[in-house]
Amino acid sequence: MNLNCCCNFNGRPLIQDGRLVESNWDDYCNAIFEKNIIEYGASFDQFILMACEDFNDAIALLPFAVHPQAIKIAKNWGYESSDIRHLRIDELKGRGLYPIEKRTAFDQVEWVA
Repeated sequence: MNLNCCCNFNGRPLIQDGRLVESNWDDYCNAIFEKNIIEYGASFDQFILMACEDFNDAIALLPFAVHPQAIKIAKNWGYESSDIRHLRIDELKGRGLYPIEKRTAFDQVEWVA
């Protein structure tokens, strides 16, 4: 994934004329989602927490005026509020599954193949 400070994703603008380019942002959210499945595994509870951190970082790079729209689209890809994430973290801690570790490179390749 390549998101730079100029708000482009793989050469495609996320912001154009001060507005969010929804299709490009949706593609970027999909890339975040897929990256975290590969890196953290198939457990939704675990990989979605990590994806939310990536969503937060990406949203922070966007102009503030488009944050509500960007968050709405990111929610379609599993983005959760910080309150829900804290509940999810508490549940994972109770099951001994937190902190979350990345899968080994071998497991990542095996899962994709």
